[in-house]
Amino acid sequence: FIPVGCPIYLAPFVCIIELIRFIIRPVVLLVRPFVKISAGVYFGVFVGKMYYVVNYFIF
Repeated sequence: FIPVGCPIYLAPFVCIIELIRFIIRPVVLLVRPFVKISAGVYFGVFVGKMYYVVNYFIF
């Protein structure tokens, strides 16, 4: 987990950080699509409700 060219005194810290990144990345890649879909649904609901609110005040 140590990149090429890393100074030897930073190697333990870089190794720990790379190990954490290696563990967290699959979780992030799994959660990201669900978050994007949920945000899109909430935005669509918000836009739909704003349509009715604007029409209520205009007409």
